[in-house]
Amino acid sequence: PNECVGLVIGKEGDTIKNIAKKSGAMKVQVATSSAPGAKTRNIFVEGDPESVERVRKELNFIVETQRKMNSGAINGSHKIELEIPVRLIGLIIGKGGETIKGINAKTGAFVCLSKDEYSKRNRKIVTITGTEDLCLIAKYEVEKIIQKGLANLQNPEDSPRTRPK
Repeated sequence: PNECVGLVIGKEGDTIKNIAKKSGAMKVQVATSSAPGAKTRNIFVEGDPESVERVRKELNFIVETQRKMNSGAINGSHKIELEIPVRLIGLIIGKGGETIKGINAKTGAFVCLSKDEYSKRNRKIVTITGTEDLCLIAKYEVEKIIQKGLANLQNPEDSPRTRPK
């Protein structure tokens, strides 16, 4: 889907490069545009059948994650939103998205990031959904990562805050 192209490519192409590297595919390339009126964009994969299948699975994971985030239908109805300074978001995402995927896998909650900055305060919203217990565990994991990153910064404005409802 066109709305997932940015997620597939990633910042400076990092996500698509990591997909290619992890899958063993020789080449993974997103079409520069979609056909007029089309809601999807082609992705070209070059490699053996196993690597092509690994790419397909990773792309499906990205698309399904985006759909879940948009629908809000993830493991129950509880939701926690945290305001995180933009400059610390990379700690939560991790290289190739590994840290955020690890939090999701470890806790069973679903952690995702907003695409937009919040209230022009250089913060992004991290949304955690799932059962209340799973959300609290995931919140703890996110805060733990941020606190490790803050150890060198010592700026109180960088502390995560629960977003008011």
